[in-house]
Amino acid sequence: MIRTEKNYHGRKYIFCDDNGNLNFEIDEPQEIKTPEYFTKYYSINKNSIDSVLNNYLYAAHPKQFNDPFDCFPYLIDTSDISDNDIDEIAEQFKRINIELDKEKIKNDRIEFSRVWDLVFSSCGIISLNDSETENPNLWANYASNNKGFSVTYDKKSFPNEYFCGPFRIDYQNKLCKYKFDRDYIGNLFLYLTTVKSNDWSGEKEWRYIALGKDTMYIPCTHHGLMKEQTIQNRKFTLAKNAITEIKLGFLFFNVCDYEKRENYFYVNLNNDEENDLKFNLLSFAKHNNIKVSMMYLDKLDFKFVPVILDYELFESKTLKFRIPLK
Repeated sequence: MIRTEKNYHGRKYIFCDDNGNLNFEIDEPQEIKTPEYFTKYYSINKNSIDSVLNNYLYAAHPKQFNDPFDCFPYLIDTSDISDNDIDEIAEQFKRINIELDKEKIKNDRIEFSRVWDLVFSSCGIISLNDSETENPNLWANYASNNKGFSVTYDKKSFPNEYFCGPFRIDYQNKLCKYKFDRDYIGNLFLYLTTVKSNDWSGEKEWRYIALGKDTMYIPCTHHGLMKEQTIQNRKFTLAKNAITEIKLGFLFFNVCDYEKRENYFYVNLNNDEENDLKFNLLSFAKHNNIKVSMMYLDKLDFKFVPVILDYELFESKTLKFRIPLK
């Protein structure tokens, strides 16, 4: 077994390779409580609803992130890379039918993101948040300006044989660049996948590294049938009852579609594709006895507050609900 440890920016990054079984760990400089439940924010679309209905998490390639400096390959300084390392990298790329210009690697002019394509063809990133955090920015940025939803997961339901983590994101005022070192490449990879600019610190993100057995989707590289197959490899099935709660943004339903009768609201979810997706989500939650809450704007404390939704669904795809407003 190979085990290496390396300190970067005040944290110890640990990498283990036990005959091809990889594992990553981080020793924090001070004790940090790890959440038992994590939340992920979603927009309303086919992919997000499919992930809930089919009980999986999607492990993304960094090219699919909204922060272009997240997992940024240029944080690796390759100016002193050896000829042997260059030869090995080039040979690895032949596996995915990419020819590299060795001279460009040597002169540090290569688009190192292509090397990242190789690395992330066998792993992906799952970004989550502490379930106790109700940050309005998260609802705005990741749930379509409060029109989407969030899902809370019990971390015990995650597949430990594939997931490494959870790792707290280290937010830095100035991202640090480190020299390429073949002996510590696993540690450097872990560092690069768990640091972000302090501009994003309000999100208080945690993440898992998901390790796959088969080739995963690479944006702009895989197309057609290959794309369909490799996208499936980025979907990691969770244990049964992984979802503990679904929260709806306070604009999840179009307020113009509300019809109030006595103490209940009625919403027609039968008039477009997006409403069909909402109906499917709520039907799934009802069928599986998953708690559904709706975000409420507390006008006294100026906070987002989840309030349990009391609802019924009818075959006409009509929703009847009420929330105990203050």
